[in-house]
Amino acid sequence: TLSPPTANTERTVWTATLAPTADTSAPANTIRVNLSGVRDDAGNTGTGSAISTNYSVDTTRPTATITLADTALTADKTTTVTITFSEPVEDFDASDILCTSGTLGWPTASEDRTVWTATLTPTANTNAATNTIRLNLAGVRDDAGNAGIGRADSANYSVDTKRPTATIALADSTLTAGKTTTVTITFSEPVTGFDTSDVVCPNGTLSPPTANAGRTVWTATFTPTANVNVLANTIRVNLAGITDDAGNTGTGSADSANYSVDTRPADTAGPTATVTLADTHLTVGETTTVTITFNEPVTGFTRDDVVLSEANGTFTDPTTNDHGRTWTATFTPTAGVENSSNTISVNQEGVRNAAGRAGTGHAHGPRYQIDTRAPVLASATVNASQLVLRYTEGTSLDATHIP
Repeated sequence: TLSPPTANTERTVWTATLAPTADTSAPANTIRVNLSGVRDDAGNTGTGSAISTNYSVDTTRPTATITLADTALTADKTTTVTITFSEPVEDFDASDILCTSGTLGWPTASEDRTVWTATLTPTANTNAATNTIRLNLAGVRDDAGNAGIGRADSANYSVDTKRPTATIALADSTLTAGKTTTVTITFSEPVTGFDTSDVVCPNGTLSPPTANAGRTVWTATFTPTANVNVLANTIRVNLAGITDDAGNTGTGSADSANYSVDTRPADTAGPTATVTLADTHLTVGETTTVTITFNEPVTGFTRDDVVLSEANGTFTDPTTNDHGRTWTATFTPTAGVENSSNTISVNQEGVRNAAGRAGTGHAHGPRYQIDTRAPVLASATVNASQLVLRYTEGTSLDATHIP
């Protein structure tokens, strides 16, 4: 379209503005003036027409469509994104694109610059069902210099890169002979492919797990191995063996809290002790450390469980620094005692192991000697040039020992 022409002073030169039609691509065009519509000052009308040289019109702006090779993205997956323009374009790069729940690589063009491709990598640990890729068309230009307007959007794509995780709980963590317990494995989302081959449970066996309706909670029965005494155990689930409904496999493992297994027969399962003394020859002013070592950690052990064969001393309250396996106390002999037939024993019925079983019988320590009688002067005689002192304990001192 041409605006109304305006003339110079002599009315020989007339100018107007040509506005090309929008969304048009026409390489061959001319402007034609019908000369019969004009007259000079003498009243003569023109004849025929005047025609301009050719001009081209390209007002078509580039548009685009966006497609994804895969619209359901999971962990470890990527997809190719194809942007197809209506005509060759330039100045197109990743800054012109917005993609949710993922990152897009640098786009590369086909030879004619109409088809551009890039790789979409979904964001890890994400669950987003609604996503689109958005292209800002104002950032691209066609070969005629026309910039696009508005935007182009892809169809929806989903991202689920959350891998399943699990927690493991035992109804009973102290297992003894004849007992079983329920093991509950709770997953963060519904899973498939889970069976006993995915589970490691030391010192016991696990029945095939069964799922609830939502396949998020699986239960099984754990049966401890017979005639075993192991205090430290955990159940481990290999998460790589399970898959969620999106196809994501787990990674790593899930571990239960600790459980103990003591399935030894009742008549042999009780704790036993050994008793040792740091010093077995005690004299005036001496004490000794008594160490009571059990074959397993115990509870309930007190001074009342210690038996002295002779009432020839005192025993402090025993203490432990290794969770009840080794206990120590101090024995102080009574003054004025001479006895070589002393023993310390432990009443094993007063202690219990982690399974709650009490020991049986007594554990006896070695014999120890007590000689806390001070020497008593029996006689003092002068023999030649010596003063001889004799004591009831058989000790003698001559004058050289006396200042």
